[in-house]
Amino acid sequence: MSVNDVKRGIGAICRHIIMDYNALGSSEIIYTSAQKRADEDFTRKFPGEQYTDHRESAIKAYFNRVAIANELAIMLTYKDADCQVHGIDDSDIKIDLTITGSPKKIYHTLSSIHYNLVSNSGSMMFSAKDEQMLNDLIAHFAYQVIREDHRVI
Repeated sequence: MSVNDVKRGIGAICRHIIMDYNALGSSEIIYTSAQKRADEDFTRKFPGEQYTDHRESAIKAYFNRVAIANELAIMLTYKDADCQVHGIDDSDIKIDLTITGSPKKIYHTLSSIHYNLVSNSGSMMFSAKDEQMLNDLIAHFAYQVIREDHRVI
């Protein structure tokens, strides 16, 4: 996959999880219990104040870190001087059913990204916590693929 294909995939998966976070449960992997507690504390301490749901920004921030780590890994692995580190922004986060049309496609894209990140001569451009979240997302979508493939009609 090219850098632009991966970036497009990251943006599409981010949009997919933002749109379907209640149905999928996959956003719960990114939106940690600590963040939930902080949000609950805010509403308890400041009743009546305007509350902003931080799930979407947490999901976007996570996938921006995924994109940056992937771009760094490609630069180092392939000695690609033309590759620039940009991450993703709102213009990259859009629906793309060629990537998110099924759990199998999301699983394949996330697995490809994981391969890029860990095949960089053993150098990881990602924190252990973010890598664990990526592994959890891959496992989540692998489970979805298995359920989809074994669904009794």
